[in-house]
Amino acid sequence: MIKKVKNPAVTASRFLLIPKPLPDEILSSWLARTAYAHLTHPKTFMNMHFSTGKFNWRPNFDASVSDAILHIIEQKSALSFETIYQMSLKSYESYLQESIIPDGLNTFIVPQRFCPVCLREDHFPYYRKSWKVLFSTVCFKHHCYLYDRCPSCNTLLKITHMYRNTLPYVFCHKCGFDLRKARKLTVPKTFDLAFKRMHRIQSIRKRGYIVFNKIPIYSFLFFEVFVQLAKLILVYKKNESIDHQAKIKNIAKRTRFTKTQPVIRELSIPQQVIILSAIIELFNHYPRNFDRFVKANALTHWLLTKELKKRAFWYEKLLDKVAAQTCFTSDLLTLQEIQNAAKWLTIQGIIVNKIILKKLFQCDFYHNKLGSNIFQTPL
Repeated sequence: MIKKVKNPAVTASRFLLIPKPLPDEILSSWLARTAYAHLTHPKTFMNMHFSTGKFNWRPNFDASVSDAILHIIEQKSALSFETIYQMSLKSYESYLQESIIPDGLNTFIVPQRFCPVCLREDHFPYYRKSWKVLFSTVCFKHHCYLYDRCPSCNTLLKITHMYRNTLPYVFCHKCGFDLRKARKLTVPKTFDLAFKRMHRIQSIRKRGYIVFNKIPIYSFLFFEVFVQLAKLILVYKKNESIDHQAKIKNIAKRTRFTKTQPVIRELSIPQQVIILSAIIELFNHYPRNFDRFVKANALTHWLLTKELKKRAFWYEKLLDKVAAQTCFTSDLLTLQEIQNAAKWLTIQGIIVNKIILKKLFQCDFYHNKLGSNIFQTPL
């Protein structure tokens, strides 16, 4: 493979060979195949075709690629902008997440995964865009788990790298293992129901919405709740009345979470299948299963929402039905809120004391300075 070659004339030229994008192919995979067709290392190929400073093979290239780069690829390949855009992870905006973060952690976008059987069967082996999604844990065609690392050296895949600058991306860039020869990790028959639930999650992502009580909910508004529920179940061990309870309790017991990223990302792929299957089942027979889960674990409104930056209307509406909005700690209350409550109680002819305030706000006032001061402050 040609490597570390510079030719200014190439920058102004079009690609000589243009492979046809394959179904669900991710942009970095297509660009790598285009480079291989020119017998050139992917990094060298793109550096030759893009002027200095315009192109950067970042680890999250498929999410961070700019429209300017996509337009240049359009000019060089004669493919439509829409075709190129759909190969990038930016096309998942409003489906997977409200917006894809160019330079930062995207909760539901993960390092490249792969199915070895798919790579073996492909006439032209390539990597699927859907394999970059957190919810892509199994291959529905071959009924097996995906890999997220080289099974030989446990290294994350980098499909724009080449093993010793000679072997393309079907070989591990670090150890040279042929990924097509990886053992098929068949999903056990006992997990058939979980397998079907994973298919349901993928269907929601593709469709872009889920329907509750005849009301459609955007998929990204639905998925953002998964992170909060996974943390409640695994870290806070609120795992009563859920499917795979014994397995989930074992995962929670044996896993040390670093808290540097959403806990669901710290699980192995088989473990992700278990927790995702349990979470999606909470929304079956809506809202009965979720209501049972909340009551069995004595979950409060505060626990169910405390780490959500934005609370989707559908979720707030659900919690209004199954989890009364209470204040977990009175320290979250302001003096103005307490004063207004005291005024209302006085107007109603009710004696204002800490016991009454505790019942009103559903929290403890005995160690709250504001709650103590209210009796010394004129109403």
